[in-house]
Amino acid sequence: MTRFDSPAAEARRALGARLRRLRRRAAGLTGRALGELIDIHFTRVSKFENGALLPNDRRVRAWCAACDAEGEADLLATLHAVDSAYVEWHTRVVGGMKGIGGPAAATAYDGFTRFLLTS
Repeated sequence: MTRFDSPAAEARRALGARLRRLRRRAAGLTGRALGELIDIHFTRVSKFENGALLPNDRRVRAWCAACDAEGEADLLATLHAVDSAYVEWHTRVVGGMKGIGGPAAATAYDGFTRFLLTS
């Protein structure tokens, strides 16, 4: 996780890694072949696997069916958890970075009136 990533982004990448393993190990498919099977562009397969996009329920079901995998319920539960984590993280960020740091962040610089910024 890089310093700017949210826990939701990390979870999205972990879900993508699981989907990639499923495609490679269970079915031995390329991203292009899987894309053709589930009727999506192969670049979208890559984006799902790298965590850039979050697939919906229908895509996960199609992915599992194309890979002859039975872990659909587990992957769907993970998908819903990742989606919930994103919503929670986004709700916290809307208030600004001050809200993310907790109570200590709100008072850490209260006594200062001037700041020196250097490059």
